[in-house]
Amino acid sequence: MSSATWISPELTAAQIACTYANEADMLNVVLFGKTAKQWKDENPKAKGNMRDVATLNQLLVLANLESYNVVLINQGKKQKERMELLR
Repeated sequence: MSSATWISPELTAAQIACTYANEADMLNVVLFGKTAKQWKDENPKAKGNMRDVATLNQLLVLANLESYNVVLINQGKKQKERMELLR
């Protein structure tokens, strides 16, 4: 099941984008300890984002976190609980 299937079809495109950004930031905090904005503020001259400079191991962990997050979403877990479980 793709992660898009858990997003309500009544949401606007902007709301869907915000939902994805919130989930991405939650995973960033779990793995990297900061949001994308925090990283960008700390690295204003860096091109791209924190995921662009992540190690191969970090990217593998991130892929697993994303997959497990979808499982937890499908189990009906709220974001706070998912974050705790993913950590």
